Amino acid sequence: MTQKNSPRRRSACRLPPAAFEGYSIAVANRQRRWRIDSSALKSAVAIVFRGENIASADVSIAVVSDAAIHDMNRQFLNHDEPTDVISFALDQDGDSIDGEIVISADTAAATAAKIGWTAQEEMLLYVIHGALHLTGYDDLKPAARRQMRSREKRYLTQLGIESPPAKSTLGGEPRP
Repeated sequence: MTQKNSPRRRSACRLPPAAFEGYSIAVANRQRRWRIDSSALKSAVAIVFRGENIASADVSIAVVSDAAIHDMNRQFLNHDEPTDVISFALDQDGDSIDGEIVISADTAAATAAKIGWTAQEEMLLYVIHGALHLTGYDDLKPAARRQMRSREKRYLTQLGIESPPAKSTLGGEPRP
């Protein structure tokens, strides 16, 4: 049974084909409950890579259920819980990246309902967050977290998306 996201208030931009030159970005939808916009997810990753001066990339985005991301989180990170986004840098050589971004559509939909924006907007934040991790950002220390949140806000704005309400969190941390 497919459930619809809430009506869109804003729409994410679509990039022209030239914006993807040097990038191979694939999306695999491994869940059936929530609709996804593959083009918008690819655009979000491309915007981050362009903004972070990444010349070439081969990246896959997997959209999965909470159960699937929980299994991955346990297997690869030894955390026994579902999460919003996991990224895996497979190879990085200067301005070239190979990696994977895995996001939970279930978590995105639940969080979006709580904070007042769409599941798609939440998924876009997750792929931006994952792409920033692939480019070398981390959010372990307060100063690094602030820098990462600032970048997330910048790329959301470039997609035509306003930041979510101030009291919401990403991975338990304050949002952009």
